[in-house]
Amino acid sequence: MSIDVSQIIWTVICFGLFALVLDRLLFKPVLKLLDERRERIENARVLKEKTAERKLMAEEAERKRLEEALESEREERELLMERERRAMEAEIEAVSRDIEAGRARKKEAEETLRDEIGGRLDSSMEELMAAFAKRLVSGGQK
Repeated sequence: MSIDVSQIIWTVICFGLFALVLDRLLFKPVLKLLDERRERIENARVLKEKTAERKLMAEEAERKRLEEALESEREERELLMERERRAMEAEIEAVSRDIEAGRARKKEAEETLRDEIGGRLDSSMEELMAAFAKRLVSGGQK
């Protein structure tokens, strides 16, 4: 077997031309597509991170708004309960005053009734005493 130098040179030249044609027509477009794809993937990842961050911020803002609404509702409920408590205390106080006034009227009525009964009793006693005295004077006859 003999080595032919011209054939080696032509093989290297053909291989170089083939590699140059493949580089221009195949490798560069494929590498360009891969770079574009890598860039799109990176952009999508960044967009996803930004979207997730915005969503997290929106959720945080919504949570904060809900907490503020709950706090406001709690304060409003406490104010309403305080008003109701004061109204009930005022009502209890009014009822207590009414009870005390009723007791005073009852005591006054009892005293008036006692005085009236006592007065009637006194007048009845006087009439009985007068009738008894008359009977005694008349000697037990009618």
